[in-house]
Amino acid sequence: MSYSHTLGLTAGLLAALSWAVAAVIFRQLGVRLHPLVLNLYKGTIASVALVLVLVFWGGVLQPVPLKPFLLLLFSGMLGIGVGDTAFFAALNRLGERQTVLIAETVAPLITIMLALLLFQEFISLAAWLGIIAILFGVYLVIRMRSDANGPPQKQLLAGVSYGLIAAICQAVGGIMSKGAFRLYDIDPVWSSLVRLLGGLLLVAVLI
Repeated sequence: MSYSHTLGLTAGLLAALSWAVAAVIFRQLGVRLHPLVLNLYKGTIASVALVLVLVFWGGVLQPVPLKPFLLLLFSGMLGIGVGDTAFFAALNRLGERQTVLIAETVAPLITIMLALLLFQEFISLAAWLGIIAILFGVYLVIRMRSDANGPPQKQLLAGVSYGLIAAICQAVGGIMSKGAFRLYDIDPVWSSLVRLLGGLLLVAVLI
């Protein structure tokens, strides 16, 4: 296994861990804030943090050709503007466990399918069997409502729908970002900032 592959796996696991921890915080904030407003605050704070990284830790503020720039911008609008707002709406209805399970487990699976179709990135039979097992596990957890305090059926369906919307948007947004990276070598911090600005723009318009 190459160093870059190991680094990519580590980054993916840390991203999932970050979302799991953040979901607990977002769940508490979502009691008082509308999902769009929460997304606006989150995006603003994250953008400021990335600007500080660019300024103090040597990130690259680079000119980017129009096509990859637009891919990153629309990726942020879809994945962050729509996807994260749907994620917060699902949190309010399902809680942290089911929302993270649906959005952050289904999104990578959709990403795999899109990468196969668009970039011809094939995976092994064992990986396909793992995907089937994960999807079946997600289905079982969604169906399990062992306690009387679980959400009512209407709220459950709305929450699952928002979670799936979040997963689809995150997956498509991720694929669009990868398309931009295939066109041009872009600094990760700078590309993240462009995506955040796209998401913030859409959220501001919706608000």
